[in-house]
Amino acid sequence: MTMKRLIEATLVAGIVSVPAVASADPGQLVGIEIDTVDVDGDSVADNHYGYWEYLPTDYDTIGEPFPMLIFLSGIGENGNGTLPPGGCSGPNNPGEFLCRNLRHGPQMHLWSQLYGGGAADQWDDEERPFIVISPQNPAPLFVLGNPYEPADMEEYLDFLIANYNVDPRRIYLTGMSMGGYSVSLHAVNDPGRYAAVALLPGVGAGSPDPETPGPCDVGRTALWAFHGDNDGVEYFDPDDLARFVQDVAECPEPHPVAQLTMYQGAGHNVWARTINPADGMDDPVYDGYTLPNTTVIPTVPYDVDLYTWLQQYDLPEVSAGPDFSVTADVGSFDIAAFITDDDAVTFEWTQTGGALLTLSGEDTQTLTVSALAEGVYDFRLFVVDADDQYDEDTVTITVLPAEGESESESESESESDGTTSTDGTTSTDGTTSTDGESSTSGATSSAETGTSGSSGGVSGSSETDTAATTSAGSSGTGDGGTASDTASSASDSAS
Repeated sequence: MTMKRLIEATLVAGIVSVPAVASADPGQLVGIEIDTVDVDGDSVADNHYGYWEYLPTDYDTIGEPFPMLIFLSGIGENGNGTLPPGGCSGPNNPGEFLCRNLRHGPQMHLWSQLYGGGAADQWDDEERPFIVISPQNPAPLFVLGNPYEPADMEEYLDFLIANYNVDPRRIYLTGMSMGGYSVSLHAVNDPGRYAAVALLPGVGAGSPDPETPGPCDVGRTALWAFHGDNDGVEYFDPDDLARFVQDVAECPEPHPVAQLTMYQGAGHNVWARTINPADGMDDPVYDGYTLPNTTVIPTVPYDVDLYTWLQQYDLPEVSAGPDFSVTADVGSFDIAAFITDDDAVTFEWTQTGGALLTLSGEDTQTLTVSALAEGVYDFRLFVVDADDQYDEDTVTITVLPAEGESESESESESESDGTTSTDGTTSTDGTTSTDGESSTSGATSSAETGTSGSSGGVSGSSETDTAATTSAGSSGTGDGGTASDTASSASDSAS
């Protein structure tokens, strides 16, 4: 079926407006018009973009989710997000229709292979098993300085995740020219959403101002930037991009790789030789790129094709489980982590709230907490995988009075080391005297010992010797510490 007939058929069938099911048969490329998609579920077409969609041949709406590759185009592909009457005739279709967005990128290779009489091996679903999405920027055609808006892209990404059988841990963002700038812009403004991103070429985004998004907000996303040393297009200074990549690479650990490939003698259109690896993997590149101030920025060769590199990365997803309650007389309890990742991971548990308890197994999947006292306790779980990508979760545990002991009894036992008996005498062991005499047994109740476990503290932290303040609201004598003031120093360099 030709592209024109395919688009006409899907429009007639009404499938285009229901991408949750699939807008085209697997193995087909189809244009989704901007005015046919309801993003927020209010039955009103309100999508920010018209876009091209390709579903791999084995795509299904159920079963194992698929990785997703999103490609952002340059200013020469901007348009109105609609299809011309009768559909697109190809990448050179006149006008500002969605057809313009077939001029470059993975969608161009897919169109050529499927409908344009191009080589049959331009796209291999087994090697590149992605759902491919390429939205068209509605900004004015050929006007610099108009990237894809971060807020719109964030909402659009939510829409894609909700309506396609996509694995949120394996979403990859790439882009060319102004689309490459948009990649860095979204990486810093919507951190942690993408497993890996690639700029082909791009512009560094963010500010050194800690109050605004900056290079370190790339966070747990792997980054690879490609550029040509002879790029003379406004904004696309190779030195500036090299500095941005280095800024990301020097952010506090953990973080995955941030790397630069600088082509020798190349101009602006490095996307052509990168998107189709066979066209660029043998091209000369720098072995270290020297800035005017003689600083040498590390570089890497293009020796692993882009699509293989992207698929190396998958975001870890961890859960510390739901909040729960236990009673003080159980002695101890466990908190087990649930982790999804294709790589080996390391665990780090810390206590972030409540009087300090005793912790063990802070670097294992299951944390054991003991020496319990009544109260509310918060814990943080931080995991890092073999690619230095990370995730975290928190859980709150409430320790209730021992079974058979009311809250009022527990409170009265912890108020003092003696209570008034029914006839006015005082006992020192917390019991009530009925014969008018004072008890002198000297026994100490469990409530009088205060919160034990200051030796445990935030022992999963790299700074366990940070002084903890006294928890005035804790039960007992008040000599227990609190984890709330030590939490900020525990493994926060990557958050």
